[in-house]
Amino acid sequence: MTEETSRLTVKERGYAGHFCCSAWCRYTRNTLISDRNNHIIVSSVGNYHLPRGEDTPMGTIGNNRLYETMVFLGKEKDGYIDIVVKEQIYISDSLPWSIEGRSEKDLPENVDNIMDIQHNNIVEWVKKNFYTLKPMSRSK
Repeated sequence: MTEETSRLTVKERGYAGHFCCSAWCRYTRNTLISDRNNHIIVSSVGNYHLPRGEDTPMGTIGNNRLYETMVFLGKEKDGYIDIVVKEQIYISDSLPWSIEGRSEKDLPENVDNIMDIQHNNIVEWVKKNFYTLKPMSRSK
């Protein structure tokens, strides 16, 4: 751990940070990585079911994605740090960030555990690269 990364705090926040239908996702994670002035949020969602009852089939949350992780800048307002969805950060091509499929039949049994590993790997990547990451809107 470098001196710069030792100044970072990591906080699990227990809810989704992105995806407008996240209230119907049975898998959500939201990890805030911060120093005093800069904030990055890693958000994962999946296992999305429309609110029509317990037996509704799992729906996709993107193009053939049943689970996904995205990274965004965060901004503090009135003491709360919220995600800024217009400030998405690209995830390294070397890191898995989604689990694809068209239905639950396409998923391994331990899919939530696999997604936890993907989310945690992206959190570690963000920590390692915290001071060099820029959102897509500013990377040109």
